[in-house]
Amino acid sequence: MAENTNNGEETQPGHIIVDIWESWESECSDLIIYKIPRKLRDVNKSAYTPQLVSIGPYHHGSEKLSEMESLKSKYQKSFLKRFENFENSKKESDWVDFIHGYYKRLRKSYEGNIPAELENDGELFVKMILKDACFILELFLRSINYGEEGVRRDCILRTPWLRKAIKLDLILLENQLPFFIVKKIYKLVKNYLPPVVIPKPKYTTATDPRKSCGCFCLNTSLTCCQVEKSSSKPDQIAADNQEDGGNDPLLLLTRFFFEEHYLTETCRRVKVQDIRDIKHFTDLLRKFWLPREFISKKNPHQDNIADRKYLYSATKLDRAGVTFEPARKGTCLTDVKISKKKIILKFIPIIKGMRLKLPELKLENDTESLLRNVMALEQCLYPDEDYICGYVALMDQLINTGEDVEFLVDRKILTNLLGSNKEAAKLINGLCNQIPREKSYYATYYNELNTFYENRWNVTRATLKKVYFKDLWTGSSTVVGLFVLLFTVSATLKNVYFRHL
Repeated sequence: MAENTNNGEETQPGHIIVDIWESWESECSDLIIYKIPRKLRDVNKSAYTPQLVSIGPYHHGSEKLSEMESLKSKYQKSFLKRFENFENSKKESDWVDFIHGYYKRLRKSYEGNIPAELENDGELFVKMILKDACFILELFLRSINYGEEGVRRDCILRTPWLRKAIKLDLILLENQLPFFIVKKIYKLVKNYLPPVVIPKPKYTTATDPRKSCGCFCLNTSLTCCQVEKSSSKPDQIAADNQEDGGNDPLLLLTRFFFEEHYLTETCRRVKVQDIRDIKHFTDLLRKFWLPREFISKKNPHQDNIADRKYLYSATKLDRAGVTFEPARKGTCLTDVKISKKKIILKFIPIIKGMRLKLPELKLENDTESLLRNVMALEQCLYPDEDYICGYVALMDQLINTGEDVEFLVDRKILTNLLGSNKEAAKLINGLCNQIPREKSYYATYYNELNTFYENRWNVTRATLKKVYFKDLWTGSSTVVGLFVLLFTVSATLKNVYFRHL
């Protein structure tokens, strides 16, 4: 092997390794969009592969996705046409030059190799980014104006299955654009857009002052009702420049478009501040699900659970007396809580019990793909903050069989839209395949729940409750039976005592 030299001096192998490592660290700091690791992809390839539309370079040029390219071009023309009559409007070549100014940052956002035609032709890469960004923004704008005559005939929005499939494709980790470039484009055109009224959110709280008029307005200076009634020229949207608590119009559009993917029927409306720094739409989904109450602690940390990597199933914990309850409305998907408190069992004195509160998880056909892509993102981008992986591992431990699924459905912790409890158990049990679980934010829960289950008195007490005090009539019968038994025993002892006198 030839020796490497620098200015006539021999370079030590250790120096080479350090240089490579520093170069690699510098490049990785810009990486936000990854190819799915092979081990994860081999578990379920379809969960990570777009079915209809290609976004970004990884699946660009795929024959299977080529039919959507013409539609994307139409969306791009429609988006740019919105501004062509305004002063200082840009031509398509101007947009290409604008995107080209961010070429290096865009290219560094993607891991590994991209198709050769895009790698060798920077202008083609930039045009692809522009088309995909315009497609996304036009789709967002049409989704909130679906009631208009022209938009009502939109081929994507009027077809439920197509709309849902494209939304899913836009969330896949390999099918992303860096969100910063979408924001840059929107910032240039936002002043030419009229005030945009968003329909009332599905998860609006009763105290929301906007509930009465049934919509959200992206213009923070006016209420949506004022916008509808005003005959004057609409004010420009200025919310994008408000850094402290202001509603970013693009983030509101983004949140509205993807809000059905909360995966829980009771999730509160995620605040704009919570998603302000998203890197792309897969990251947005992760922000929807983060355990906010948990990570709001000053120093959240993961505990090592090398000695307690397992957790007893839901039905077993139930037999030990652990109370499973759905979390309160407005709780995010992964905000799991455990509490020790004194509870009063029917006809039994006050004793110590344990309560586990879990937000309701909705299982449907897209759930596996959504969870897998967010988990893959955490493995690549957030290895030290893998909250979603920890939550899925917790559910994997609680669910072993269809009986466990049925139990959690009865407790309103699961909403199973898959039809079969066995299929639901299979889905949950397969999600952590090839996902390392050496640590977890829920480690203390494992220890507390297992310790509670392994206390024989807890199991005995819970069994007695289920058999003899499961409801009012059974409990009443048990109490009556005990009194009858006591009277019988006392009468027998009394007769024996007087007989010997």
